[in-house]
Amino acid sequence: MEAICEVTMLYDSGIRDRLVETFERLSLSVEEVARKSEVPMSTLYNFLSEDRRVKSIKDTHLAAIIKAYPSINANYILTGEGNVFLKELTDEKPVVYIIAPPNVSVKIREE
Repeated sequence: MEAICEVTMLYDSGIRDRLVETFERLSLSVEEVARKSEVPMSTLYNFLSEDRRVKSIKDTHLAAIIKAYPSINANYILTGEGNVFLKELTDEKPVVYIIAPPNVSVKIREE
């Protein structure tokens, strides 16, 4: 019995540009992405290179990248719509609301 393997190739040139932008915003090298996502480094180099030796990326490779970096918004990578990240990265400190009964005093110490 012969095994059937279906792989979808993604041909949108915008995907490459959005991946490059996202990796730059995260300060990630191709080597880091390849190592963490387990996508072959040569595959990433060929797809992300300026001369575009490879014009498509396997859906399984893109899925592996998204799985390795869950903050990346897959919808943005595929369509260009929405934010780059599912939750935009910020340097701001989180806001904490403390609700206390009127007769309780709460002191907050910033660290």
